[in-house]
Amino acid sequence: MSEIKLKRGDVVRLEGQLSLEVKEGEVLMSGGLLEKGAKIVVHPAKSVPLEAEGDALIDYTPGRDGKVEILPGRTIPREWDAPISEIVRKKPRVVLVMGDVDVGKTFFTTYPANTLLRHGLRAGAIDSDVGQADMGPRTTIRIRPSGEEICTVRHGTF
Repeated sequence: MSEIKLKRGDVVRLEGQLSLEVKEGEVLMSGGLLEKGAKIVVHPAKSVPLEAEGDALIDYTPGRDGKVEILPGRTIPREWDAPISEIVRKKPRVVLVMGDVDVGKTFFTTYPANTLLRHGLRAGAIDSDVGQADMGPRTTIRIRPSGEEICTVRHGTF
């Protein structure tokens, strides 16, 4: 097991298979808040950012091809803040995210949904990509209702 100390605003990328536990402080993972005691398993094919909300201590155990990389700054594009603010302001019942294959739709959806939940708004998701479903087995369509833990990156979903 390895340990990493973070200061507020520090960003690391978790890549490949690894498990981690927040020993002290709070961190954001894909916009979802992980508090002291939270344990996460990152899927071997995934890469996710972890951002410190304050001083934090993380224990991690790398698995196959698992690594932790310290980054120079925030990885979430600032342009994503505008649609989140609009959703908070307008409170639409449905937001549809579409795009070409492998352009980051799942992550783009994960970050705002987790952010909305942190601010007390309801958010849910339907994964209808039966070819490469992240929320369930391939060939299935799955809904993740509001209130269900959404920062489970084991499946790379929200």
